[in-house]
Amino acid sequence: DSDKEMDGSATTTKTFPYTEQWKEDFDWADRSTLGEQHTYCSFCHTNLNTFRKGIAELQRHMSTNKHITRAKRFLSSQRKCHVAEPFPCSDAAVRFIYNRCYTGSAKGEQVSRHFAHCKLGLKYPKNLISVSKHTPYCVYIYEGLTAGKNDIVTVVLLGFYDPGSSIHRICFLDALQSEDGAEDQTAAAVVQTLKRFELSTDNLAVCYIGNSEASERICSHLRELNPKIIALGGLYTVADAAYHAGVRELSSQVQELMVDLHAHYSSCSMKNDNLKALFGSDISKNSNPIYLNMSCLRFCQLIKKMLEMWSDLILYLSSCPKDDKKAKSLCSQLKDPKVKATFMFLEQGLKPLEKFQRQIQESNSPANIPLILEEASTLLSTYTSCFLHHNAATRYLKEHDAEILKNKTFHLSSQDLNLGGKAVEDFVKRDEATEELPQIQEEVLLFYVAVTGCIAEVLPLGDLVLKNIADVLNPQTSVKVKKVAVEELGTQLGVCKSPEEVRQLKKEFSEYHLAEEGENKEGMTGGRRLEKNPWANVLKGTEPTSLFRKLVLTLLSRHSQYQVTIHFRLTFIGRVDLTYRSDPQSYKTSFKFHVLHPLRAFLLYYCIFLKDGKAFPVGELVWGKLSGISLWPGLVIPWKSKQASADMRRVEWFGDGTVSEV
Repeated sequence: DSDKEMDGSATTTKTFPYTEQWKEDFDWADRSTLGEQHTYCSFCHTNLNTFRKGIAELQRHMSTNKHITRAKRFLSSQRKCHVAEPFPCSDAAVRFIYNRCYTGSAKGEQVSRHFAHCKLGLKYPKNLISVSKHTPYCVYIYEGLTAGKNDIVTVVLLGFYDPGSSIHRICFLDALQSEDGAEDQTAAAVVQTLKRFELSTDNLAVCYIGNSEASERICSHLRELNPKIIALGGLYTVADAAYHAGVRELSSQVQELMVDLHAHYSSCSMKNDNLKALFGSDISKNSNPIYLNMSCLRFCQLIKKMLEMWSDLILYLSSCPKDDKKAKSLCSQLKDPKVKATFMFLEQGLKPLEKFQRQIQESNSPANIPLILEEASTLLSTYTSCFLHHNAATRYLKEHDAEILKNKTFHLSSQDLNLGGKAVEDFVKRDEATEELPQIQEEVLLFYVAVTGCIAEVLPLGDLVLKNIADVLNPQTSVKVKKVAVEELGTQLGVCKSPEEVRQLKKEFSEYHLAEEGENKEGMTGGRRLEKNPWANVLKGTEPTSLFRKLVLTLLSRHSQYQVTIHFRLTFIGRVDLTYRSDPQSYKTSFKFHVLHPLRAFLLYYCIFLKDGKAFPVGELVWGKLSGISLWPGLVIPWKSKQASADMRRVEWFGDGTVSEV
């Protein structure tokens, strides 16, 4: 039986309930069966009372002779059994981690497996299995990554929100061998991976899959595990997909102008400054037209620059040799008022998509997710209002019936159709463009229909659901959300599976609502709403079985895609060269370190910058070069007889227990 170790009386009123974050610095710190006020030491089989002192109590316990002795015994037994035990991750994962991270000279299957095991940590994959059982999580799937020469793999990451530490976490799960043209095989392998690790699919809330041929098949297979799973990939690709759909509906003359201008720039020996400013180094050998190879933001920049230099382009092309027929043709197209009017419309018509995509790109924090969702929820209503009568637009937002978009009786009159603002309308009403007005209006209408239909198809959820999610996550609007909206979210996201659970969710939301109103009257919530993570205290005050808690964790489980990408790069680039800069212009100093555990990569990055180089705290797993060995793992331990050095660490090496000051 486990004994119970007390920490004595505490005078502080601050409490520290157990959090999974502690396991990153203390691998032995497990969740206790006694509840969140205790932490279980898997080395000593002891329940520690950490509710009053938190990490301080863990550090105290770690320095005891009992723990040090049992930790050495445990780590020694782990090294012996790892060779015999089957490694939980795939061979593809071992190759991927070894290829991306290992910088030593030793080679061989045993070396790569040992390195991968150290990289993933002693608790892998039990820590992820534990998370999946009690926390809603998101699965990220990245295809086409290299694990060596001619070795392509698909990498699976797991992301979730840790309520104890109020941090979004991203963990490496596994890698799968990729084969060309085997989309069904890849989809089945992803599902098999989740089953092999015995992850709880009840908490599989969200998946993000890159824009690939296998994405639809993977989503379909994952929905067999959990029909309520949300595929978020469309949120990040909707702007590009929608602008492509709209441009395809414009006249071939407009499309050909962009293609021919790019072709002229690519083949011309004398580079014109205006064309260089337009295309730069975008000389693509792709078979797709140039405008289909660009992102929405890049295309919008191209349109804006073309309009700014329209007259200069005409002058340049007019000055080209008379026998340059292509230049003369381009000049003629630029002089066509219908062509310029269409480009003027595009600049205005794409602004909602441009704004949304820019917000996606600049979102480097999970706190911005509500803004992204709210902006996404307005895309459809913005575009439907440009060409549909109000009643028809309202009906389409509810039903998403494509026939409504095509039915001419629902379209606005030619006088009310949005052509992009007063400047565009004034231009097309001039004498030279008046005759082209009906055709311009027809193309504008086709553009709106295509863009609207594409947005409705690509967005992962309806605009009302996206708006409700944004409102719930935003502390400024969460108290204004109606119970019926929370009920719909709970049902649609799979949080509630029965009428009883729906009633429980509504009851818990009402209690939260009343508590917020009470604090609001007392003036207590203003500061909390300005916090970096305002949900932290709310979640800490809820029971683990609370459905409202599960709903919030489900909504928070999705990360900013930018953050996932940064974390992923930091985790798997092996030896990392980081330069500390006191300001953007000054080069101060550089140093190198090795990231051992993927959960620490993102945090280590900021630890170094925020603490001015004083990284690698006590308990940190590190790599070091020993005599005759390329790299060997060790543990940062406390200083014994002297004051801690600001630029040195005391490291105990695994195996023989040798201690070094480095």
